[in-house]
Amino acid sequence: MAAQVSGSSVLAQVQECDMEPLRSVVLSVRDRDVVPEESWVYIWIRALTKSVIYVGATGLHPSLRTWLHLNHANPEVGRVTKRFTDAGGDITEEFFVVGYAIPPHSSRADVRDAVVVALSSTSVLDANYVGDGPRLLEQGADADEFAASAVADLLNRLN
Repeated sequence: MAAQVSGSSVLAQVQECDMEPLRSVVLSVRDRDVVPEESWVYIWIRALTKSVIYVGATGLHPSLRTWLHLNHANPEVGRVTKRFTDAGGDITEEFFVVGYAIPPHSSRADVRDAVVVALSSTSVLDANYVGDGPRLLEQGADADEFAASAVADLLNRLN
């Protein structure tokens, strides 16, 4: 006969062991494709110079999108590698990528453009910036407010 274990005794054991709670992720897959659950804006930074070479927005997690930029054979999907090397950069140098979850119901393109505009007023855009420029100079109050917060956080990280 199997011994019964109460939830409170399991919790007590976990607390005694100083175990971290389990982290999980649930992905929706439909018609052989991952269905995005959230959107991200992500910023590529050269580790040595702390300058921004690319700003993108995606429905994929930034770690997957970064991998695709580095490894995909299609130059549109792997555009950071293609554009940065075409501009004379060395894609094997060290970078870090910072991703920010975009609020629901916000336009990825508007947020990306607002971040590029906000970064343009700082000194952190690299001479070899290879991202797209903004489509419009103003993206709306929500996008601008989000961009201001993201850029403030990024500048704090760079200092």
